[in-house]
Amino acid sequence: MERFVGVEEAREMLGRLVDEVAAGGDTVGLTKRGRPLAVLMSRDEYVRLKLAGTQQARRELAMLLEGIRDRLGDGGIDPDAIEAAITAARQV
Repeated sequence: MERFVGVEEAREMLGRLVDEVAAGGDTVGLTKRGRPLAVLMSRDEYVRLKLAGTQQARRELAMLLEGIRDRLGDGGIDPDAIEAAITAARQV
């Protein structure tokens, strides 16, 4: 279960908080004046979330590209020209 700690309190026990989350503990939400502002999490959890976000973004991009290919192909544009344009855009 995630817990919340004020920034001032966290400052005094940052080393212990880092050890806890690094050992597989729950994330720690950091608050300032009662408002959640940041999250302290293990490196493994961060990498997992980052990878999941990247994979989702790639799936969304692939779906968008497929839709563009379909619409342009339906409009009579040469599919080879579409692929060439997509390849050129990926190299930018």
